[in-house]
Amino acid sequence: MRSRIGPSIAISPILVAGAAAQEPDWQANADVSVIEVITSDADGDVRDVPVWFVEVDGEIYLRTSASAWLENLRRDPDLVVRLEGVEYPLQAVEMKGDAIIEAVDAASAEKYGWQESLIHVFRMRTPEILRLESRTSEE
Repeated sequence: MRSRIGPSIAISPILVAGAAAQEPDWQANADVSVIEVITSDADGDVRDVPVWFVEVDGEIYLRTSASAWLENLRRDPDLVVRLEGVEYPLQAVEMKGDAIIEAVDAASAEKYGWQESLIHVFRMRTPEILRLESRTSEE
């Protein structure tokens, strides 16, 4: 059974029971390759997407291009990140500029190696960069 926190994000009851105050220990999970990003579509359906993540200067970043989950986050920046089976309510902040794109690309190349190089072959547009941070308020 899933519950809702706020107007749009559905999360599991375990998060409602107390894990909401926690944030992921990103350093302890630096070797994790994929997190699940959970957003809510405009029609209220839950979208659960596996996503690579990287750390740059102590901040966690995601990268995407023209994805449905990006549109969801532009409508409502609240999301849930599932990391190693635990769900965390966070917020995404869209970042602009070549410097952050280059930094995230470099961190991704270091973390993901040859798999990262394949992304550049198929990249059709400039990626969008999102920084994850604590939610500013719980509704």
